[in-house]
Amino acid sequence: MNSLTPIEVPDRIERVPAAGIQSLRIDANILGNLLLCFDAEYEIELAVSAERHLQPAKLKREGSTLYYRAGNLWNYLFYHQSRPISVQLCLPRHIRVEAHFLAGVLTLQGGDGALIIHGGIGEVTGYTCAQHVDVRLRCGDISLSHLPATAMLRVGIGAISLDWAMLEGNERIDAQCGLGGIDLYLPPGTAASNDQHHMWRHAHITSPQGSQINARLVFGGLAATMTH
Repeated sequence: MNSLTPIEVPDRIERVPAAGIQSLRIDANILGNLLLCFDAEYEIELAVSAERHLQPAKLKREGSTLYYRAGNLWNYLFYHQSRPISVQLCLPRHIRVEAHFLAGVLTLQGGDGALIIHGGIGEVTGYTCAQHVDVRLRCGDISLSHLPATAMLRVGIGAISLDWAMLEGNERIDAQCGLGGIDLYLPPGTAASNDQHHMWRHAHITSPQGSQINARLVFGGLAATMTH
């Protein structure tokens, strides 16, 4: 299993045949640090480094959906945590991912299936080739690179940071933050306009290729920076 931060000595490894699996459903209380990489071909592989009482349940397949569950909140509260929870899940690139968690960090490393992530407190970071992205956090940070198509990003309190080396023209991005900041890092040649509408600060970004990027913020900093 390839990843940016491999678990050298996992406490547990699981492997599931990838044939016929179209989607992954994540339901977790304390997510820890979960890395999703999308370079698997024939086998889905899970590697876990965590204390036993905080580990996720065994992967379960129902039809074409694979379930990842971690109902570990009470164990976390009563027995506490003495070392980090680190999990790596290696998937085929086409897998659709739907994730719901209370707290944690989710790192993306590729993938072109639809991506839906709803979290309480935490961070969503990395890169994805998904044509449909929906990420919502009550409190935390979203930091994603090179979103290629349609994306809706929502943070109640926290920050959103997005960057592109090049815009293809298919980008339809809608980023919204209540309290915090939004930073957009864009290639040369894009045009940005800023305005204030009632309580919202609004930035609208267009590119000659047809990209449309909208960012809205109630209170905090909103910046669009052209990179070189």
